[in-house]
Amino acid sequence: MKKPILIGLSGRAGSGKDTTANLLVQEFMARKMQVKTLSFAGKLKEVICDVFGVDPVVFDDRTLKNAPMLALGGRTPREVAQFLGTEAFRTVRHEVWVDCAMKQAQKYLNQGVSVIITDVRFVNEAQAIASYGVLVCLERDSVEVYNHASETEIGEIKTQYASWLLTNNGTMNELGADVCQLAQEIFK
Repeated sequence: MKKPILIGLSGRAGSGKDTTANLLVQEFMARKMQVKTLSFAGKLKEVICDVFGVDPVVFDDRTLKNAPMLALGGRTPREVAQFLGTEAFRTVRHEVWVDCAMKQAQKYLNQGVSVIITDVRFVNEAQAIASYGVLVCLERDSVEVYNHASETEIGEIKTQYASWLLTNNGTMNELGADVCQLAQEIFK
């Protein structure tokens, strides 16, 4: 049996991280390997849903994630997550989301289950992934560039920590072929 692996996916919002994660999960399953997907923002999303009574589905749908909600004071789920995750929690304890996600990832890895973390946005997150696994950076020309701290470190992550770079400007089939090739490299 192959040793479990930790894979982190980095890139701007809309670059294809979740789609790439889903394609990687298929590659793991085709090799009869167990895998879980996690996110650094997973615990944050749970807190937002619990505190504000928001349905977790809003974080899985791009339209809902960017739509203002009364329950969030007229802000979008993305705005609230960025504010609470970065300006609030990370100000109190910079490593809070890294510690939460890596603790959960380590639990799975110890059980022989590989882990894909789908939202590497900060240098400290990239450092954690690079220390234990591989980091894949996704680029897509057509994505909107947000001027938020959760987007501004992507360039440094790409140049300093990425093991692989995937350019996602083509079709879904082309991305699938690229991910298949990536998986072959990872599973060597």
